[in-house]
Amino acid sequence: MKRGLELGIVTGIMLTVFIGWIPIVGPIVSGFIAGLHTKDNREGAMAGFISGAVGSILVAWVLFVVLVEFFVQGVGSFAGIINSTISLLYAYGPVALMLEVIALASLGGALGSEMRSRWSAERKPARKRRRPR
Repeated sequence: MKRGLELGIVTGIMLTVFIGWIPIVGPIVSGFIAGLHTKDNREGAMAGFISGAVGSILVAWVLFVVLVEFFVQGVGSFAGIINSTISLLYAYGPVALMLEVIALASLGGALGSEMRSRWSAERKPARKRRRPR
């Protein structure tokens, strides 16, 4: 792996963990910033994909541990209603959420690398042609 791609992946993972839970905007922003560190759209999408996958797995693991600990402690008669709701969310929610985070982070990574290439093209000064003597 190249340094820009590695830096993009690490940055994207950290951002996905911290802001990936914000619907739609969080994964795109984390993928966008991950893509800013890469050189082309392919690497940007790859950085967004990997950071979105790892970050969403970390977030799902933390939520799972917190919720399991909550239900092991028990909350009385209200626990039956919450437990059935959570079991339904365990069945369908995490997979859909992880796929959404991964897809949006990949999109953000491609957008970030595209913006970086456009910004770097605008900053380069035009080369002056030399006149033949």
